[in-house]
Amino acid sequence: MFKADFEKAYDSVDWKFLDVTIERIGFDMKRGLRQWDHISPFLFVLVAEGLNVMMVKSIQMNLFDEYEVGKEGVKVSPIQYVDNTIIV
Repeated sequence: MFKADFEKAYDSVDWKFLDVTIERIGFDMKRGLRQWDHISPFLFVLVAEGLNVMMVKSIQMNLFDEYEVGKEGVKVSPIQYVDNTIIV
């Protein structure tokens, strides 16, 4: 199990990655946003979703196995909430 707490995560976001992500979904964004700007939580969600997409691709390539819980085998990797991520 791996738990990451992205404290001050916005300060360390790679703008190149964010630019490509924003461009792919059709937005036109200018740099110079600050952490307290209203759009910054949305930008963090985009970066977190990028991690989720990479994990899903890693699972599809059999680099990782998903963890299953319960009788129905609910898959729980990764789990993201606010600025925390858990990868099982």
